Amino acid sequence: MKFNHRTLFLFCIFNLSLICYSNVYAESITLPSEQEINIEEYGSDKSKKHLLWLTSERGISGELQKTVLAISKQNDLHILMPDWHDSYFLEPSRSALSKIPKQDYKALIKHYTDKFNKLNEKLFIVASERAAGMTLTAAHQLQTENTNNIAGIILIAPYLQTQTPEIGKSVEYQEIAKHSNLPLYVFQAERSPRYVPLPQLIKALELGGSQVYTHVLKGVSGGFHARDKEDLNPLDVEARKAFPKQINNALSMLEFAETAPLKPLGSYEMVKAKKRLNRLKKVTLATPSLVLKDLKGKQHDLNDYHNKIVVVSFWASWCRPCIEEMPSLVKLKEKYQNDLEILAVNVREENEVINSFTKSMGINFPILKDSDSVITEAWKVYVYPSNFIVDKTGKLSYAATGAMDWQETEIESVVESLLN
Repeated sequence: MKFNHRTLFLFCIFNLSLICYSNVYAESITLPSEQEINIEEYGSDKSKKHLLWLTSERGISGELQKTVLAISKQNDLHILMPDWHDSYFLEPSRSALSKIPKQDYKALIKHYTDKFNKLNEKLFIVASERAAGMTLTAAHQLQTENTNNIAGIILIAPYLQTQTPEIGKSVEYQEIAKHSNLPLYVFQAERSPRYVPLPQLIKALELGGSQVYTHVLKGVSGGFHARDKEDLNPLDVEARKAFPKQINNALSMLEFAETAPLKPLGSYEMVKAKKRLNRLKKVTLATPSLVLKDLKGKQHDLNDYHNKIVVVSFWASWCRPCIEEMPSLVKLKEKYQNDLEILAVNVREENEVINSFTKSMGINFPILKDSDSVITEAWKVYVYPSNFIVDKTGKLSYAATGAMDWQETEIESVVESLLN
């Protein structure tokens, strides 16, 4: 390990600050430009799953270090976090990351993709806020050079706008947002200005073919995982505690997602129904138990619905894709009536909230309450909406993540085949 004079002092201070932590290390790598980059390393490199954590323009805080350490420990992950700010002597600011040479940013990612590719081990990336654009750009360039080995990317509150939109005008996104083909998992806090335009961002990310999973953190403030504890509300605190498990769930989703063909910059088209249909897949899993009460207190048991096709749909009112999908489910029930039932499982919301959402939707199927998420966890649901099709014998036959158009010909053909 090599240190030059300008980084030696910083590394000494860093090591002293982490001396109370186990499995936390500091190293330095030298890029082709001869720029040395300080790296914080969490967990053991013996792990078969590696996470390159690319920080936001705010840099590395003590609270972020604690969060990353918890994620590493609870999930047995090997996490590498470059300290751009120390390496380039940057102050936290909106423009901080733009001062990093793009070739250096790409070279660092390539260093680790090459390293773990040789070991035949998977590398995932986390990119926060304004790091999202630089990360997607570097990944796209590496793919065009046939040197990519990125299994998927987690985006935390991604900022991919070209600029702050003027009042009354729509958000415009960077071109790279429309050309991403890697599987993506987006975490977005509800109490953030980036929450409202989130559906527009997801549509932009899907243009290049990316399979995008969205996780909205209801009632949670932006930066909950990295801000000082005194600045957090109770929901922020709970969200930080749950974050290690949620990261692990996100990695599990990305691990089995497919990478779409790469499209060159300047060449893309809207990816609509066909991409959604790719999410409806045959499964060979055992059917979990499902016994829940509806809004009137009546108990429903999945086992009581033999001789019918059952669509089990997990949803929440704060989930915009769930809202988009609900009318399609209503039409599905209208078409098949007594031959098909839909059990819509609401996750952790009160009756008042659920009723205010459903009263104008013309719901014609039971809304069940999973108040403690026990059923949701048993069905291993990590994305909303998530849909499962159970055949007449009670066998779990198909599963889908993300909002579906249930009137698409291909989907209806699946239903018809199960009916016959």
